[in-house]
Amino acid sequence: MRILDRDNPIDANIDHVVPSLDTPYQLARIKLKNTDQTLVPGLMVEAQVVTGQFLAALAVSRNAIQEIEGRQGVFIKDGETYSFTPLVLGRQDDAFVEILEGLAEGQEYVSDNSYLLKADLEKSEAEHDH
Repeated sequence: MRILDRDNPIDANIDHVVPSLDTPYQLARIKLKNTDQTLVPGLMVEAQVVTGQFLAALAVSRNAIQEIEGRQGVFIKDGETYSFTPLVLGRQDDAFVEILEGLAEGQEYVSDNSYLLKADLEKSEAEHDH
């Protein structure tokens, strides 16, 4: 677990979670090193809790993944053009998705605003259908 403090983040392990079913939050007890005496008992803090980690040979931002015609993939940049490339996805967390097949290391893909490319592609396909 990492206590989020702008100046000095603190890593620690959770010793105990206080059971509670009727609150939108959970209380946890942790032991912290407090050698500089800046922390006081009962202090409420914001924290990130890591429940598991894994290493992936290749991963992309979750924002990059789009679904087109039932296939999940990313838009690849090739010069001045972009094309949709289907992928085989693996494990994922809140930020990244492991790529098992379909993308080579070092290939440029669109991570931010990739939904705009999807919208343009769908619009051009709709125009061709008329």
